[in-house]
Amino acid sequence: MLFTDSLFLFYFLPLALAAHALLVRGKAGQPYPESAKLLVFGFTLLFYGFHQPWWLIPFVAGISLDYFWARLIQAEERRPFRRLYLFLSIAQNLGLFALFKYSRPLHEGLAARMPVLAPFVPRVFQDGDYLLLPAGLSFYLLESMSVVFDVYRREIAPPKRLLDLLAFVGC
Repeated sequence: MLFTDSLFLFYFLPLALAAHALLVRGKAGQPYPESAKLLVFGFTLLFYGFHQPWWLIPFVAGISLDYFWARLIQAEERRPFRRLYLFLSIAQNLGLFALFKYSRPLHEGLAARMPVLAPFVPRVFQDGDYLLLPAGLSFYLLESMSVVFDVYRREIAPPKRLLDLLAFVGC
């Protein structure tokens, strides 16, 4: 489902906005309701997994790992370990992105020019063909990674619960 599809514009978006408005109605100045976070996360899962349900795996896995790194960085006082956790978060996000974005061209290029190296390049397949790049992959990986950077710089505290980060990135 694309943002320009009539299904999104005339059904999905109005339904999501109406449901959200019902949950947060009359709660101005109060903490954001947990039910609204669950709703946002649910609609996000529906949006990202609409055409390819497996696209939810890198979405949830990438954000969950960044939640883990942010919590470790916040708890750690020793600077070298904080840097290590930040580096691991960056490596995880860039690695996940590169796996989907560049495994096909890298494998095909090596197979054509250096066939002996082609078997060592990771390939991601589904039903005998290369997987499509998950919708929004770079957006949500960079969004969750920015939270880790902000926690590293001590500008924010990490989210208290994984749902808070999932709902934040899903918006």
